Amino acid sequence: MPALAGITLLWGCTKPVDMYCRQYAVNYSAELTTEPFNYIQSPHQFISIKKEPDGKLTVTYPDNTKHTVILTEYDRRQNYMFGLGGLIIGTPALDSENIWCYDLACPICNISSARLSIDNEKGHCTCPECASVFDLDNAGTVLESSSSDYRPLFRYPVSVNFSTIYIHN
Repeated sequence: MPALAGITLLWGCTKPVDMYCRQYAVNYSAELTTEPFNYIQSPHQFISIKKEPDGKLTVTYPDNTKHTVILTEYDRRQNYMFGLGGLIIGTPALDSENIWCYDLACPICNISSARLSIDNEKGHCTCPECASVFDLDNAGTVLESSSSDYRPLFRYPVSVNFSTIYIHN
């Protein structure tokens, strides 16, 4: 019996921690050769995408301009899901070989309306509700927060196949 307890303790200490959020459903794909996705392949550049109640997408480019995207019939059939508040997609300065994706909603507030604003020059994003600041270039870690229960940004798995980016959990 003590050996079983020791094995259980050892397994519990070596169990890997999942770096990706599974709490909110994400399913999205896009062509990297088209705008605005061609921007996110450069280090320290992030865009955001959120679905509006009318089904259109609002895309915020790295220069903070906003564009509305009307989904094609094909896109509407794809059952796209955007996590809690939308997506932040880009290439961090510290891992310029990979594209990362975070949730656009603040993980501290944990509500869809607390959408983060992105500062591409600093590589940070800020919550308008709780004023917490997150580092997009360093796994979404918290840089500033008045909350004692803080956590990094929700992150989603990204894969690239030829010129298509897939974000899903």
